[in-house]
Amino acid sequence: MKNTRNMSVWTAVLGLLIIAALVLTACRETGEEGMAKVRNSGRTLPEVVNASAGAPVSIPLAAGGGFTPQVRMGYTVGDQWEPAIAADRFGHIYILYPQYLGVPGCVDCYSPTMILLISSDHGLTWSAPVVIYPAGQTTGQWDAQIVVDPVDGRTVYASWLQNGKSDIAVAKSADYGATWTTVIADSTNAGTDKPILVVHGQDVYVGYNHTQTVWVSSSHDGGATFRAVKVSGAKFGWSLAGGGAIGSDGSIYFSWAGYSQNGGAKGPVNLYVSKSANGGSTWTNTLIDTSGAPPDCSAYLCGWAFLGAQITITSDSSGTLYLLWNSGTVAKGPERIYFAKSTNKGQTWSAKSDVSTAPTGPGHRRGRVRRRPHRLDGHPRRYAVEHGLPQFHKWRLKLVVRSRPVHLRSGI
Repeated sequence: MKNTRNMSVWTAVLGLLIIAALVLTACRETGEEGMAKVRNSGRTLPEVVNASAGAPVSIPLAAGGGFTPQVRMGYTVGDQWEPAIAADRFGHIYILYPQYLGVPGCVDCYSPTMILLISSDHGLTWSAPVVIYPAGQTTGQWDAQIVVDPVDGRTVYASWLQNGKSDIAVAKSADYGATWTTVIADSTNAGTDKPILVVHGQDVYVGYNHTQTVWVSSSHDGGATFRAVKVSGAKFGWSLAGGGAIGSDGSIYFSWAGYSQNGGAKGPVNLYVSKSANGGSTWTNTLIDTSGAPPDCSAYLCGWAFLGAQITITSDSSGTLYLLWNSGTVAKGPERIYFAKSTNKGQTWSAKSDVSTAPTGPGHRRGRVRRRPHRLDGHPRRYAVEHGLPQFHKWRLKLVVRSRPVHLRSGI
């Protein structure tokens, strides 16, 4: 009888310990680290799913001829990450982003699900948020890309990762985003990452990494069909696409980073530009720079390669190519922003130029937010923008070529 009583006591104690562990786990998940785990799990939160549906948004007028005030776009519950934006020649602006932790009113939407916002009056008013591809809302949608065809100035394309990041989805709209046709440009048996979408007329390209290598899916019938080709011959621990451009002669370029070690994208980082002059059938690779291993930012709960080297590319109407990248000279040391250009279709590149205006030292590598464009190469029409929030998002470099000079107002 005594042994039975002791067993009952120990059973009760064990039960209390289990309950306490569950309570502590739930409490931890209310913090930033716990919420990050929820985001990455695909789980949704009832308070998000049961929230009110999103509504149209009107932007207040700017005071004194400056910038308009900031306005929250999309859903105001859950998490909205890494938006992509594009504008056409007819006053339409498109925002595409992944909605985490659930979509209001959608009980079977996975986390994340890709959400579309549209303005038809140059951004003065915006539609209510909608799921861009309802047929895929149950399997997850990551890494938004959206661009407008520069040939007709109206056809809009979007791309994202689908089905547990194993599929590359490409969507097309010819009626200003009212309806979309979606195809799978490539389907893999393993995870992919970082799609980069480039369009010119009937030519549509999506570059992305497939674990250790970079691939490009090419279409020459306006996105109806695609053919996938491996770009990088060398095998790295991990590869990440960073940018894409189409030259004036139709050649296609992708820039990407090759990490020398696996297990969290570690080790020195090789920065490449890959070129195809035959519609994506074959590729040549040019090494642009080599960076030290990424700085550590684990204190901010950021993921692997968060501050790692990356490289982006663009082209102007004359065929000049421009590169912008971040890299460091020593492992886990400070990184700076560099610029180079090519006037002979990528055969040679100018010496890299340091365009960072931040002081040297650890403050730069910790991701201070910078919103001031830098004029590059003494040219009034080429600007680089650095931006980053180390606690929440990965760094993303953007290189912009404008047809007219930019007039900057105070307060940027």
